[in-house]
Amino acid sequence: MTEITAVNDKGEPCRAYYMKGRKPGADGKLAGYRCFPPSCNDAGESLSFETSEEAAAFLRANRDWGIRMNPGSAIFTDILIDGKPR
Repeated sequence: MTEITAVNDKGEPCRAYYMKGRKPGADGKLAGYRCFPPSCNDAGESLSFETSEEAAAFLRANRDWGIRMNPGSAIFTDILIDGKPR
């Protein structure tokens, strides 16, 4: 399993998580690792991926997109994939 992490503004570690939403993303999916286009927090514009590996591959190819993280449900673009900057 690929690990997607970041550090929040308080210096706390955050992790991407599989979420189940109420609003489908642009791909029509309600659940998954949700990736968001630049400067967007609208779930309706997100793309969902079933696995962290799929999300990581997408994020490597789309460097300006972010991913939803916990704690706090923030969207991060400055991320680490398996401990390495993307």
